[in-house]
Amino acid sequence: MKILVTGTTGFVGRALCKRLENEPERYQVVCAHRQREGAVDSCLIDLATVADWSSCLTGVEVVVHLAAAVHGADGESPIAMNHHARINAHGTLQLARQAADAGVRRFVFVSTIKVNGEETESGESFTSVSAANPYGAYAHSKYQAEKGLFELASRMAMEVVVIRPPLVYGAGVKANFRSLLSWAQSGLPFPVPAQSNVRTLVSVENLVDLLVVVLTHPAAGNQVLLAGDGESFSTEELFTILASALGHTPVLLRLPMRADGLLGRVWPAYRKLSRSLAVDIGRTQELLEWSPPIKPRQALIETALAFREEGR
Repeated sequence: MKILVTGTTGFVGRALCKRLENEPERYQVVCAHRQREGAVDSCLIDLATVADWSSCLTGVEVVVHLAAAVHGADGESPIAMNHHARINAHGTLQLARQAADAGVRRFVFVSTIKVNGEETESGESFTSVSAANPYGAYAHSKYQAEKGLFELASRMAMEVVVIRPPLVYGAGVKANFRSLLSWAQSGLPFPVPAQSNVRTLVSVENLVDLLVVVLTHPAAGNQVLLAGDGESFSTEELFTILASALGHTPVLLRLPMRADGLLGRVWPAYRKLSRSLAVDIGRTQELLEWSPPIKPRQALIETALAFREEGR
């Protein structure tokens, strides 16, 4: 099976390509990225400017579309909205239309759980039937792309699969989760939310395994599937697991409500990590007869150990 993967220099893209390239008897991988890397088949593409994907699509059966603009994702200024829409929505649909014309049978689009919203209420989870409630340029553009893809699928022979993952972590992770790792490594007291919260994450290994399944699973066609580790933790539990793995006794500082809100305004990463965002992947598991292969506690420990090795 010949597969085109976009965004192959990104965190998930690198992991997916490595997984697929380890099974050359099953998969022929074409990597789309901005500059040539490695010895595998590749095509040089800039999603913001490319108009013709034909050189990448010859003989391709499945596209896995990971490339996206994420910078300034939380803003809703006209500039941010237009920038993200141009790349994440219009660029995606341009690729999808050409893929359908080229005979691609399935288009796998990695969206975001932020299409459902920024957080969940206490005791609630996002499910497969939760209404869309995107906030920020990134989430809006992803939802715009989702709607366009399903409209395209209604007119063409190509199937669409949308995956909505929460925060993805693993060895080499960046952004907010790396900030949490740095704090856990420091041994300093960590502020925990005034009210207990619940976070669903997804390890990069579990997300990649799900992506491999939906390449061919007949039940995945024209579905929106939520991703996750199948188990959730509070921010306090996450920090405790990471600090312990890094050899520190976690010191937790529970903040009063007012200080909690103030810290969230000063440190945006804390605001995100301290709120609840629970994801129910039950329908994904049932539909695909699939479960995340790696237990999240073990994945978190391995991520922390990899982070420690990076610093040596």
